[in-house]
Amino acid sequence: MFIMIITRVDIELQDMYSQTLLLRVAREAQETVVKQFLEADVNTNSQGRDCGWVPLLLATKNLHEAVVKILLEQLAKFSLKGYSE
Repeated sequence: MFIMIITRVDIELQDMYSQTLLLRVAREAQETVVKQFLEADVNTNSQGRDCGWVPLLLATKNLHEAVVKILLEQLAKFSLKGYSE
């Protein structure tokens, strides 16, 4: 049921902090939701518009080992070009 719901909306939309839903759930260690998003073929490397952070970086920064493992299995990248800090 949940997959049916998320495939009907644009889950690549960004919130007022320039984060996609995948960025937010990776940051918050919502392992089950991360898996469901990836099953729905969400971009594992979606970047925040303002900061350029990617889900793998946020999950790593927040020490969410299970989410990091899931993202690495999907070949997520730790950083992408175009942003520096």
